[in-house]
Order: sequence, then C-alpha cells, then structure tokens
Amino acid sequence: MSFERFPSPHSDLDAIERFPNNTNDNIVGAIVRGFERLEERLDATEARLFSRLAELEDRLAKKNGPFSDNGTSLSV
Repeated sequence: MSFERFPSPHSDLDAIERFPNNTNDNIVGAIVRGFERLEERLDATEARLFSRLAELEDRLAKKNGPFSDNGTSLSV
C-alpha cells in the first residue's frame, strides 16, 4: 500500500490549527465592528439630545425674556 495518496499529517494539522484562529479573528472583527457601530449611534444620539436641549433652552429664554435670570439655563 502506498502512502503517497494520503495528505501529510503535518499539513492536516496546520489546517486544523488555522481554522480556530481564522474563526476567532472573524468573531473578534465582528465584535469590533459592532462596538464601532454602537459608538456611532451613541454619538448621533448625544448630538440629537444636545440639539433638543438647546432648542428647549431657546424656548425658555424667549418665554422668560432676555433679562430674566432665574436659573433656568440648561447650558453646562
């Protein structure tokens, strides 16, 4: 019986060892991309929140008048 037809065990082991590494790299990449998307969404939400707070502060300023200083400012 000739063993030349069978792949070498070393190349099989290399392929088996690379598979989990490739899988882990894919998982890590997906997690990183997920966190990047989450960060972008949080930044957009923060921007919308500050925009709405600024609108509210403007409305309060118009309602109370320009010389009213009763502590209603929302600015930081």
